[in-house]
Amino acid sequence: MVAASRAAIQGNASAVSVMGLSISPKVAYVALALLGAAGVALLYAFDPRNPGLFPTCPFLGLTGCYCPGCGTLRSLHVLLRG
Repeated sequence: MVAASRAAIQGNASAVSVMGLSISPKVAYVALALLGAAGVALLYAFDPRNPGLFPTCPFLGLTGCYCPGCGTLRSLHVLLRG
């Protein structure tokens, strides 16, 4: 895996092996971008303050205080909504 990372940095990588599958770096980048876009779309569509899609924070459940992850989700949702 280190050799594949070095080859990708040098620009001469032909394929990357992920869980036994050989894929090109371009396909990996596109898949990562699509996964990120899907995450942003979910965060735009669903409010993390309301229970449902997002799991309940264990820290919030134990202490009653919001953790940094809770604050990040809520702030990104507000930024996306405008």
